[in-house]
Amino acid sequence: MLPIVIVMSYAVVGPYILVSFNQNWGTHAFDTNSLKWHKVDDERLPFFGCAALQCSSIFLGLSKKDGPVNAYHICVANSGKDHALKLSIIVLPLRYMGHEVDAGPCFSSLDNGRFCSLSYLVDSSTMTPHHEYNELYPRKVRVNLRTYQIENLSLLEDPAEMLLDGKPEIIISSQWRQSFKILSPSQGFSASSFTFLSV
Repeated sequence: MLPIVIVMSYAVVGPYILVSFNQNWGTHAFDTNSLKWHKVDDERLPFFGCAALQCSSIFLGLSKKDGPVNAYHICVANSGKDHALKLSIIVLPLRYMGHEVDAGPCFSSLDNGRFCSLSYLVDSSTMTPHHEYNELYPRKVRVNLRTYQIENLSLLEDPAEMLLDGKPEIIISSQWRQSFKILSPSQGFSASSFTFLSV
């Protein structure tokens, strides 16, 4: 039987689309200029899912599924040897008040050194049967939206200066939190609602 192949992590770095799979194949890059694939590293990408460009060559990604967010300095360049492509990644932990930043099931990069995370909590006391399906759906969901601001954004524009530090990390200067209650009094939320929130 052929193995089941799933893309576990990916990022777009300049003209390259980097991908890692659930198999031990390392990391591959698709060059959108030459339309060719290249193996750029023997290890998988160190994040889960998509790493989103924050600024310059700094990307934000989940360190593991539903885990804390880290920043990654990602560079793809010619190694000089047979013009082979080489991947370079430096992990830069994000810290807010000395703690890791837990993004929940999904997050997104915004402009000006900001990013946000979205999570939800189902009120199990409001479960109701759906009229078309033989399943229970909640009528009430609490959605939490957190927005973070990165301190010293100018350092991200010049990562070389930040990397001179022995243990570089990115500091979050502030966090805003908003909570919303979403009600569906008639038939409850369908499964597609939760799929949308988790993407």
